[in-house]
Amino acid sequence: MIKASRLATGNGVLNIVATATTLGEAIQKAYKDVKKVSF
Repeated sequence: MIKASRLATGNGVLNIVATATTLGEAIQKAYKDVKKVSF
């Protein structure tokens, strides 16, 4: 299981914790979380 993924953005680094059974699910969850964040 993937517990955390780190995404670098122009405004810094976001640490996103995603619980998923596959890498694909983790990426999708992380991407959705990133879209919710407004800078």
